[in-house]
Amino acid sequence: MNNVTFQGKKEVIYGLRRAAISSKAAEYCRAASFGPNPTNRSVMEKVNKESARNFLDMACFDDSFISTIADLDKKETKRLANTLREEEVPSGNIYPLKIFKEALLTMCKVHKKDTDKSIIDKFLYNIENTL
Repeated sequence: MNNVTFQGKKEVIYGLRRAAISSKAAEYCRAASFGPNPTNRSVMEKVNKESARNFLDMACFDDSFISTIADLDKKETKRLANTLREEEVPSGNIYPLKIFKEALLTMCKVHKKDTDKSIIDKFLYNIENTL
């Protein structure tokens, strides 16, 4: 895991970006177990899913998480959406947004119990409808 030495908005954005990348990697591993030349990558899939949860845990734990996702600019939202978009690979389609959304909602239940859920729903809606 990376040793993050910054806090606040930068930490939240970093956690969201890294979680998106890990979610995509987990989906690639899942897709590799299907198709013409299947390979068993279930261990790597689990590692990448756990990595996504850890990065989102770091982001959600930060005090500035809610204000950061509420005020996330279009450029950063588009960057996340590009990483999390559905993609066709030789062994099928991958859906990294599903893993990202699942992990984000889990971490928000842990760290942001008293938060208005509409902010998180709006953030996810913006990512889903950016592309």
